[in-house]
Amino acid sequence: MKQILFLIFIFIISAAGNLFSVQNYYYPVIFVHGHSGDIDVENSWEYMAKKLQSEDYSYYGKIWEESNIPLNLSEKTMFLFGFYRRNSNEYMGSTTGKIGGFPINQNDVSSMVDVELQLNLFINFPILIPWYRKYDVNYKNDYFDPNRYSFAERLKTTVDKVLQATNSKKVILICHSMGGLVARSYIKWLGGEKKVFKLLMAGTPNKGIADDNRAAFKKIFNSQNWQSGGEYLEMSVRKNFIGKSFTDQLNDGWHEFCTKNGVRYATIAGNKDPWPLLDIGSNSDGAIDRDSVRLNGAEFNGLSFASHTGEFPLIGRVDNEENILKSTYTFEIIKRWILRDEVHINATIDPLIGPVPFSDRFVFQYESGNSSAVVSTMRVYNIAGDTVLDTLFPVYYGFHQPVFNLGFVATGVYIAYITTYDMNGPIGTYKQKIAKLAGTGHVSNPTVLSFESKPDSYSSSDSAYFKINSNLDNTKITYKLDSNPYTNYSSDNNVINIENLEKGLHKIYISAYAHNGGHAEEPLVYHWITGDPVNLTIKDKSFSGSQTITAKDSIHTEGRVLIKNGANIKFSSGKEIILEPGFETEDGSFFETELKEGY
Repeated sequence: MKQILFLIFIFIISAAGNLFSVQNYYYPVIFVHGHSGDIDVENSWEYMAKKLQSEDYSYYGKIWEESNIPLNLSEKTMFLFGFYRRNSNEYMGSTTGKIGGFPINQNDVSSMVDVELQLNLFINFPILIPWYRKYDVNYKNDYFDPNRYSFAERLKTTVDKVLQATNSKKVILICHSMGGLVARSYIKWLGGEKKVFKLLMAGTPNKGIADDNRAAFKKIFNSQNWQSGGEYLEMSVRKNFIGKSFTDQLNDGWHEFCTKNGVRYATIAGNKDPWPLLDIGSNSDGAIDRDSVRLNGAEFNGLSFASHTGEFPLIGRVDNEENILKSTYTFEIIKRWILRDEVHINATIDPLIGPVPFSDRFVFQYESGNSSAVVSTMRVYNIAGDTVLDTLFPVYYGFHQPVFNLGFVATGVYIAYITTYDMNGPIGTYKQKIAKLAGTGHVSNPTVLSFESKPDSYSSSDSAYFKINSNLDNTKITYKLDSNPYTNYSSDNNVINIENLEKGLHKIYISAYAHNGGHAEEPLVYHWITGDPVNLTIKDKSFSGSQTITAKDSIHTEGRVLIKNGANIKFSSGKEIILEPGFETEDGSFFETELKEGY
């Protein structure tokens, strides 16, 4: 079948079966919810999906195993997948389920014992006292009930439908809590390694849930009878799966398996426990321990000051910034790693923290180098320890100067703490004393930028023209192209004209400075590809050493291509192209082909 392949980079295989997956395509995104007995769980990721529409991705909405998804959807489409129901008409809990996927038979085990824990909370002001009652239950027959369906199997069916609807070869999965285990089961045991490019897990118990956490977990997240013997058994640390826990079986050889198959993965843990007086786990998000979330070999293991969700009994709703499903930290990681293929770890910033002396204006400015942080939190306290300002803002490359107005607080002395995070968590906290007098100072308005004109996503031209709109007069524009440094500020009618671009994928970051000192809070970011398409066809063939194939009229892929150990393959017709992981290698491993339009 003929497919269009855009020119980007040279694909180099350094060793058979050890392929690095570069994001040279757009992929559809599927959000996967976590455990709950409440149907509202299907809306867990809706806030994030709708917010990400600003990144040129469209939001399709909810889908289930039996959903009929229309064809010819854009690859840049987001879906919410619900695994508790087969379709929108089925009520939750109509049939029992389990994460599933692990190849185990009933005869393989003698028993599957779980501990049921009943957690009652007595309020003896000001202390919350937990009380546990434990009893063992053998869920073996219940677990192997033939009517108990598999969440991972339902995800497998749904991924195939999304691939068909978007004409894509792979998907990206963004999962919350137990949804990450569903995705990993699909990837490891049900063929998902050929169809998943990236996996991001927020609050996923990758090493299982200990008994005390599970007591709270069941109380918080609406444990239902139809869930017993299934997902709770699989999330337990108890060794019910041929001498190991379910998560132990998942973790065995996980990194090597993903590396071989080109599956990239990362995690985000929360450490905001909304029940500080309850001793539930260590560094818990209220349900899952931080160390249970982290995985060896992940591109990063993020840490956010956020809770497992936004709703907790006795406490009620937590602020969005303290909800791992809605926080700016999670949003920025999805935007940068999932959609832009950026990894920001080992970040460094040169902070200049300080107020304009005796004014209402507080400025946190910094210059970041080649690596960038993700977000910073700003918390300002009065001398009594009360919080007067608590905010969070994204951090990007280059010069940054968010300005905060303290005009609404009383005259006095305040202490500000600024904590900056990269994709691995906090990288440093800075402390600053603020002295404020009444009626002094001013606040600069931030510069807000938008595109009036920009290149097409796929452009045959080796030049790029950008016209920028700004909400302030006399704006000076600066930009960073690919890995080059930022340019100097200029005043060219907010126009950027770039010539002599190399063919391939380009990224531009555009920031601004206004005459009154207002800087753009967030740069504009745009990706596009330059270069004419080449139709390629490769028939069954074996490659070794360094070889070049010249494309004349058209070539397309047929059969399997064997790339031997150390081979360096280059196809050209005056242009260079890349073969992404998708080819059989000398050791016999096979990767699905990735020859298609997009990046």
